[in-house]
Amino acid sequence: MTVGTSTIDRWGCPDSDGDGASDPQVDSGWLSHPAGLADAFPDDYTQWRDFDGDGYGDEPVGTNPDRCRETPGTSQDDRYGCPDTDGDGWSDLGDRFPNDVTQWEDTDGDGYGDNPNGNMPDSCPTAALSEGISLLDRLGCPDTDGDGYSDPDDEWGASPNGTADAFPRIRVQWADMDGDGFGDNAIGSLRDDCPETSGSSTIDLQGCPDGDGDGYSDEFGFTNAQFMLMASNPTASLFTYLIPFTMFALTLFGMMLGRRRGDL
Repeated sequence: MTVGTSTIDRWGCPDSDGDGASDPQVDSGWLSHPAGLADAFPDDYTQWRDFDGDGYGDEPVGTNPDRCRETPGTSQDDRYGCPDTDGDGWSDLGDRFPNDVTQWEDTDGDGYGDNPNGNMPDSCPTAALSEGISLLDRLGCPDTDGDGYSDPDDEWGASPNGTADAFPRIRVQWADMDGDGFGDNAIGSLRDDCPETSGSSTIDLQGCPDGDGDGYSDEFGFTNAQFMLMASNPTASLFTYLIPFTMFALTLFGMMLGRRRGDL
């Protein structure tokens, strides 16, 4: 004779957790829910039914309640018992990256995951969505000029000390190898004509050595300076002396040409 207290699926049978649903008895063919009517959770008095058979109970106020009672699932982090395609513990309904097992949350909604150890992690997970658009030196951080390189901050230095944008407000420049304030992109504005050598020249070339600080580079400054002097003050220019010399040479050439024609 077997004494029990079950009252839900059958009367007077063993009910280990005292919830009213009897313990399953495989030998007698009394199987647990959903295959049968017996308690699917014989040691948990808060749960007894499991409609989809995924191991999470149907009682919404019970232990680990199944949020997708009619659809089997394995999720357990954001909700229990829902489909979890990538198997990371987050349901497809709550997973911002349902096909990536390494990412699931995206606080700022920029498309880069919050898990720093996952695929394509967001380096600035709380940045405003409109600002976190960097994608080259780091992902999801403010990028004022929209060139792909993030703006520098206290933890992420600008080129050349770091890889952040050395020119955060100039879209066509971002790197500055020699740190002189002129960019390495040869076709951009504020380009550096001597990208590997720091310099301050700005007139004939940009960013090249300028020992005397006159704006002209040391390598090309002399010739260009003469042209500038001739244009602004001919009496002080070296090229001023070329004018009479050129006129004299042309006169002499004309005389020689005339004499030659006379001999003919």
